[in-house]
Amino acid sequence: MTSANPQFSELPSVEPDKPSNTAKTVGVPDNGLTSCFVVLSILTVGILPLIVLLIWICCSQSFQLWALQRPENVIVRIMYPMLLTLESLGFGGGEQPIIPTWKKAYKQWGTNFCATGQVYLGSMADVSTIVAGPQARAYRLGEHPLLADKLPDIATSRCVFLLALSNKGAGGLGMHEAIRDCLDAYLFKSEAFEKRKTDEYAEGLFVGVTEEYKTLQDKSKFFSDQTTGLKRFITKYVHYVIFGLKSETMDPADWEVLTKFFQGELSLMYYLWPFGIPDSSKEIDIIAKVYGDGEALKDFRESAAHWNLTKREVTTLMCSIMRIAGVQGTTVQSTVILTMWNEIWDKLDLENELDLELFIRECGRLAGAVTVSNHVATAEFTCRIAGSEYTFPKGTNIAIPLMVAQIDPDYWGPDAEQFNYKREKLLEGSLMFNSFNGQGMRWCPGTALAMYTMKQLLKRLGKTRRGA
Repeated sequence: MTSANPQFSELPSVEPDKPSNTAKTVGVPDNGLTSCFVVLSILTVGILPLIVLLIWICCSQSFQLWALQRPENVIVRIMYPMLLTLESLGFGGGEQPIIPTWKKAYKQWGTNFCATGQVYLGSMADVSTIVAGPQARAYRLGEHPLLADKLPDIATSRCVFLLALSNKGAGGLGMHEAIRDCLDAYLFKSEAFEKRKTDEYAEGLFVGVTEEYKTLQDKSKFFSDQTTGLKRFITKYVHYVIFGLKSETMDPADWEVLTKFFQGELSLMYYLWPFGIPDSSKEIDIIAKVYGDGEALKDFRESAAHWNLTKREVTTLMCSIMRIAGVQGTTVQSTVILTMWNEIWDKLDLENELDLELFIRECGRLAGAVTVSNHVATAEFTCRIAGSEYTFPKGTNIAIPLMVAQIDPDYWGPDAEQFNYKREKLLEGSLMFNSFNGQGMRWCPGTALAMYTMKQLLKRLGKTRRGA
């Protein structure tokens, strides 16, 4: 595929922007290594899987500290993918209702430690610097390795999955930046997007969810039920604002496919190594067509400035964005702000926009929907872990643990783990949208919509709680 514009004379094909690392990386899943693990497991009559399980239970972080410095060790490379898969499930979870694994590692090792096949550099100083600058990327969703052939739209053309594309200045070719510009132009920064956010139909959705909150006797149903309450509202509202879709005018069969795709967390396994189940490819094809036929993308045109992105590439990319962040992320964070600190919410000045934002950001600081991001070391680096210096090779996966930085006492003070929406530096120090002090090369494109939605929910449901 080529472009008429000489500046984009050669477009990337199947492989995504590659980070400028060539060294083998410990912990990167590989089908060949997986086959070796299976064969060795059979030959050792199940002893190898038992060894991996014992390492995970007894000394996972210590083992990984040793292993990540030795990417050429064959035995390590065979065992490590299974270990990181075990550990990655739930490792980066929030504070409630169960204390997550990362918190135990943090309490034992400090801000820096090794886990999920990555070196975690968790001080506020490190995280804020990384977030602000260019990042080399690989096939990961935070702590989870991904299946490359499940990402949009690598199966038919080229990978456009933003989390797998590197920035300029970190080995990227500029595709990440071009895609972001395209999404802004057609979706997140269009005039129609801004109008839909507050128009009559949107207002009706807010009125409806407020009434449901008021009348549902079992408030847990408001947050857990898929057919009413918060989850249904978020699905309807963000799809209307971003794409101009109305459930009432859609084909009922298409709407059913769309809503089921966003229910629960099971469908996320489609993207995660080594699962790839349930097979969501047919549902993604249907939803991508629905997105492409929507008001926002009906006049979409390919452009050399956007690396000739096709409508298919944009819509399949948006399927993953909406599944991982747009619907799920907004729902998770909204649930946090509406359930975890109600005694403070009930005293908020609901007409004070600044107080509403500070409350939301403090909730996100202590219980963020996104807890871990990832990038790849483009050079050898040294860091201090538990009082000693360790050197890791070029190509090492490095976690960006937003959740650790958000409780760093060196930045937040001795009360870092306590809720205080009036604390100093909260606006600039909040990392909940993957930016620091409003700066970042990979901030969430739906930041403004998510913040507006949560403010409206706090305000409207807060008045209902007070009998207004």
